[in-house]
Amino acid sequence: MCECVKKFNLALREKTGDDDAHIAGLINASAGGKLYPEFKYIYRKKKRDGTLAVKESEGILVPTFCPFCGKRYEKE
Repeated sequence: MCECVKKFNLALREKTGDDDAHIAGLINASAGGKLYPEFKYIYRKKKRDGTLAVKESEGILVPTFCPFCGKRYEKE
């Protein structure tokens, strides 16, 4: 099995500075009649003093390539 999710979680943790940041699930969204996957992720924002907030925040990442065939999505 590939290590893609593990690598993404590590990159997400590095980017957000939150050691608990992770992909929360896969959501399929239809836009313009086409199916695009969206990845929901959860992390804690950094406060001005550099500590992490207690409340979790959410973000959505939309890949530019199809995770099934590897072809680049067309821009609309």
